[in-house]
Amino acid sequence: MVSIKDVAKAAGVSPQTVSNCINNPAVVKPTTRRLVNDAIALLNYTPNASARRLRTQRSNTIGIGIAPVSYSQVYDRFLHALVTEADSNGIRVILYKTDSQQDEIRQFEALIARGDVEAFVLTDTTHNDPRLEWLHDHHQSFVLFGRPWGSADMHDPLTPWVDVDGRAGIADMTQHLILHGRKHIGFIGWPGISGTGTDRYRGWKDTMLAAKMATADELEQLYEEGTDDITAGQTACISLLDRRPDLDAIICVSDTL
Repeated sequence: MVSIKDVAKAAGVSPQTVSNCINNPAVVKPTTRRLVNDAIALLNYTPNASARRLRTQRSNTIGIGIAPVSYSQVYDRFLHALVTEADSNGIRVILYKTDSQQDEIRQFEALIARGDVEAFVLTDTTHNDPRLEWLHDHHQSFVLFGRPWGSADMHDPLTPWVDVDGRAGIADMTQHLILHGRKHIGFIGWPGISGTGTDRYRGWKDTMLAAKMATADELEQLYEEGTDDITAGQTACISLLDRRPDLDAIICVSDTL
């Protein structure tokens, strides 16, 4: 295997200079960096990741939990993009099982204690999510796939997040149906407090009111709830049609419903 000394010899520099080019390129002159990079490309040199982790005392590993549910294509594509981007930056992704938020906190403790992970990606965020408080208290780096629902400051830089704009998506659906002549558009949502569910419901409600397709009181007649499974979606649909047989379109809060 090609070593760092081989690269140094081919570039006419010291092994330390090669190491600096790889790990701290800002301290190396551009002309020297070009010599080293040319030698790396010529010899097809690949840095030893294990040795690098030992030297820097960093795992270069991101952890993300997998819950026992059937994820949508959005999550599958998100996970693939995450792993692809991590790989292009020399970062590993480790998967761990999580059956509940408290179970995931126990996983945090174990992974950090062993030095296996130095940052986390959290999914399935909820109102006042206890995982966020734990990670903040233990000074751990993380990012959310989903918003910090219930947070007083949704744009706190200490709680970075990425999310699908469900409100805009449902608003687009509602506008599409209105423009195609639908007069009575129902909505099947989730029961209880749900940041994602409420956000999507507001996309339908605000669009219906803005287009004067219904009054606030009439919207209650056009709305039904169901837990996130197929049978509940069927039951909610039947109840909605029994109450409003004049419905000519229904928007659902999720794929499953």
